[in-house]
Amino acid sequence: MVRGARGARTAEAAEERLQAALEQDGRSVEALTALEQLQREPGHDEALVVTLRKLAALIDSGDAMIDRSSSELRREAKAIAAEKLEDAETAEAIVRDMLAVDDADVWALTELSAVCETKENWQELYQLLTRRLELLPEPDLLRELRHQAAKVAADKLDDEEAAIDLYEQASEDDARDGEPGGQRRPSAT
Repeated sequence: MVRGARGARTAEAAEERLQAALEQDGRSVEALTALEQLQREPGHDEALVVTLRKLAALIDSGDAMIDRSSSELRREAKAIAAEKLEDAETAEAIVRDMLAVDDADVWALTELSAVCETKENWQELYQLLTRRLELLPEPDLLRELRHQAAKVAADKLDDEEAAIDLYEQASEDDARDGEPGGQRRPSAT
C-alpha cells in the first residue's frame, strides 16, 4: 500500500512538472503525449479529454505529427466525454471541432445529427442530413437519408416544397434501381 501511495505521488508530481512545461510551451508535443499517458490512469478522464483535444489541435495546425490523426484523438475524446463523463455539451463541442476542420467528415456529421435530433434542432438536423446526402454515394443510404431529410422538412420545418423535392429524388432513385444496370429511364419530355 505504501508503494501505491508513493507511485501516486510520483505520478502527481510528474503531471505537475508536465503542466508547468506546457505553461512555458503549450505546443510541446512531448509534454502533451507524456501527460496523455499519465492521464490514462483511472480518475483522470476530464483532463485526458482536454489533452486529447490539445493534441488534435496541434496536429491540425501542422505543429505536431504523432502516430494518430486528429480525428482519432477527437473521436476518443468524444467517447470519453459522452460515455464516461456523461458530458453531452463537451461531446457536442468536440464533434463541432471535427466539422470545423473537415466539413465532409461523415462520422462527425452523423454524430452531430443525433445530437440535433435529441435537442429537437430541426433546422440544423435538416442541414446536416442534406450535407450527408451530398457526400454519400451509396444508393441505399442515400435513399434512407433522403426520406429522413424529407420527413424532417415536412413534419418539423413545415417546408413542404423541400420535402416534395426530396421525395421526388428518392422516387427517381427507386426508378433507377429498377432499371437494368441501374440506368435512368428516358424522360418523356
